[in-house]
Amino acid sequence: SLLLELRSLKIIDRIPLEKGIVGIVSHGSAAGKLGKIKDLLKGKMKEMPKVLCEIDKEDRIIQKDRFVVIGKEKPVIKVI
Repeated sequence: SLLLELRSLKIIDRIPLEKGIVGIVSHGSAAGKLGKIKDLLKGKMKEMPKVLCEIDKEDRIIQKDRFVVIGKEKPVIKVI
């Protein structure tokens, strides 16, 4: 994810998809919940890559394309 200054479209920060990063789930039963990445799981030929994350003190596996990075240690992006 990129943190941009909207007026100038200047890139302020880049937040990579890696262990320890905070994100929000965009689809499914955990949609709208925040989670912290514990591990990245590679996909296979017909299987999408996944993210192992802690959501509400419980480990969940979420498809990578359904997890949106929003901060490093805490959210830096406010979702309304």
